[in-house]
Amino acid sequence: MIGDALIVPEASGSSWTRITTLKVWAQDTPNGEPFEMYVQLQVDQGTGRAPQGQARAS
Repeated sequence: MIGDALIVPEASGSSWTRITTLKVWAQDTPNGEPFEMYVQLQVDQGTGRAPQGQARAS
């Protein structure tokens, strides 16, 4: 879903990466042909304790 984020903490806990879904769309194609889907993501990295209140990778 738009705005959902996945937080991946480093094993040592000294840094983290957050991947947030910003936009999802498909390219229109005529006659019901297969189409391509696109996703725009935002990637943030930080040090210290990972942000709270969002899903974490296991």
